[in-house]
Amino acid sequence: MKSEREDSLDEPFDYFSFPTAVVGMKDCHSAFEITPEGYLFSGQAEMVFLWGKGKEPLEKRVKTLYKGWLPIVQYSLLKDNFSSSFEFFADNPFLEEDNPVAFVDLRVKNQGEKGKSDIFWVGIRFSGVGHRIPKINFSPDFQYEYKDGLVFRDGRLLCILPPADIVEKREVKGESDFALLLGYIINLPPEKERRLDFEMLLYPAPPERLDDFKLDLDKARERVVTFWENLLRKGAWLEVPEKKVVDTYRANLVYLFIAREKNGDEYIQKVNKFQYDAFWLRDGAFEVRALDA
Repeated sequence: MKSEREDSLDEPFDYFSFPTAVVGMKDCHSAFEITPEGYLFSGQAEMVFLWGKGKEPLEKRVKTLYKGWLPIVQYSLLKDNFSSSFEFFADNPFLEEDNPVAFVDLRVKNQGEKGKSDIFWVGIRFSGVGHRIPKINFSPDFQYEYKDGLVFRDGRLLCILPPADIVEKREVKGESDFALLLGYIINLPPEKERRLDFEMLLYPAPPERLDDFKLDLDKARERVVTFWENLLRKGAWLEVPEKKVVDTYRANLVYLFIAREKNGDEYIQKVNKFQYDAFWLRDGAFEVRALDA
């Protein structure tokens, strides 16, 4: 990601030069990172977004949350008169397995006055460089395969995507090398929109589980929104005139729940999903007190 920082008056201010975000669900053992560039990273694999014949990486520093506090990460950018609006969220459809699934909902719209065509790319690699969550050990011997909208690694299901118009398979030597580049031809009249939905498993699953993980994105999103709104309404539901205060309060509660883990009947309250794995008595007391509200 570019080292220089460019703040825009047209979007919210973000203090961090390389901000990361998290999408996950309550009490799971891990979650997904939205990298500083705006890519999806699981600690096992990374989904990168690129544009055009030159495969220029799409990067967006500032992200926001849906309604200001729900763990649905959003950002938009404009490239060659095409606006691309991304939305990321996670669901845990199989509670007993603790294998969350991340969704990417992309809307590409032609903002120009004439019909236009270009290529949107999804790159699959092990990991980018810098500002990444802890990950499994990389191996250049990982075998990636694409077939009919499905991405497999070493024979296990990793991603579910729309069928690609262009498929490029590459040799992998380092962990940031692309194993697959999947191209989607975007051909739109003025003011028309195309929607592309992508899905990534936190832990690759056996191929015979494909039907289990073919989930409806809209239903999953509705389920996630309802879950978090109902959960927070079980406690104190505060309203004050300043929206930023309310959003900050609710977002902090949500991310405390995401940071928490459940082992059997026991709960482990962590500071976040990716660091500080030990239990700190003072911090834990503060966090439990916050959840008691």
